[in-house]
Amino acid sequence: MKAKTSTLSYYLPRLVFPVMLLLNLANFASKIKWLSLSFADSKLCSRDFISVYLLAKSVLAGITPYLPLRELAAHWPDVAGCNTFIHPSPHPPALAVFFAPVGLLTYKSAVFLWLGLQMACLTFAVCLLLKWWGNALAPWRKFVVGAGFLSAGPVIYELRAGQLNSLLLVLLLLSWFSLRKEKDLIGGALLGVIVSLKLMIWPVIIYLLLRRRWVALVAAGLVITVTHAIAALAISASSVINYYLKAGPSVAQFYRTDPQNISVWTLGWRLFGQSGEPAAGRTFYPALWEAPFLVELTTYAVPAALTAIVLAVALRARSFDTAFAELICVSLLVNPVAWYHYLVIAFIPVAIAARRLQQLGLPTGLTLLGGALFLIQTRGGVLSLIGLIWLLWKLDRIET
Repeated sequence: MKAKTSTLSYYLPRLVFPVMLLLNLANFASKIKWLSLSFADSKLCSRDFISVYLLAKSVLAGITPYLPLRELAAHWPDVAGCNTFIHPSPHPPALAVFFAPVGLLTYKSAVFLWLGLQMACLTFAVCLLLKWWGNALAPWRKFVVGAGFLSAGPVIYELRAGQLNSLLLVLLLLSWFSLRKEKDLIGGALLGVIVSLKLMIWPVIIYLLLRRRWVALVAAGLVITVTHAIAALAISASSVINYYLKAGPSVAQFYRTDPQNISVWTLGWRLFGQSGEPAAGRTFYPALWEAPFLVELTTYAVPAALTAIVLAVALRARSFDTAFAELICVSLLVNPVAWYHYLVIAFIPVAIAARRLQQLGLPTGLTLLGGALFLIQTRGGVLSLIGLIWLLWKLDRIET
């Protein structure tokens, strides 16, 4: 009986990753037709990428970039008929300037160009992760890990939406590799680029402040300042201010009760707020109990408390990799709007947890838990990210 138990405990954790790959590949195969149909002419307007494209066009045309997207689309014949979003673009001013050359193309050409860049970024990111993993991983296992990431649910939705997370993943990997080697000038500058393009990962900057890594902080601050100064010159300072005071908050308000938004900022409205009228064909759930005071309290207290707790845990981590991974997870959770495809960025903490499990000899319980968290995470959810933070904390505390 003991021999059978030891045999089971040996093989069971080693089957987790192949089983994960098979499940991901099955899910990917079932979504191929759905993904390919999204590139039909009639479906192109429903892609999130149109918000990036319209920003780029508005920069080139000198039009106020943070008008409602449907109003912006009316200026150009190839997208004028698009039944696009009724809110302004959610992307910050620096991104509008960075992507301005895309506006020189037709919308369809821009979509397929960005698809090619997405696939290149995702492939490059997997290569970077496998190089970091090192020779401790056998070639067939590298294939399993790489194929598992590329076939995961968030990647499929990332490609369908034409989102920016594949680019952010590469930038975040390069920043992480630089910071873990104490190349703070490069790592901090890359963090500044990320924050300029997408207002997330700011908990990492707070962590660097608390760790007194001044070079990284100054580099990040300079990049953020310069990119916003360039944006102010390109689209006007009033447009930059309008984004932070009006356009950005209006988008967060628009999606605060959306069931697909996995941000903890939505908890107050989901539990205690009025659900409001469905917008843009989305389905909203009614509040569990209407209590306006608790809406405000929960909306601000939960993200603040969660950020503080994870920062405290990260500061006590033995490994910088663990701290960085935990901060990525909380960055996703406390972003006011966080969609399923944002979990592409969470591949970094998943990889860190998986590598740590291998270093520990794949302990059965934690390996199965890690596999379950990965599968849950690739389907989205707040609890899976919180569970991943706990798993990283637990693995960091185990002596090798």
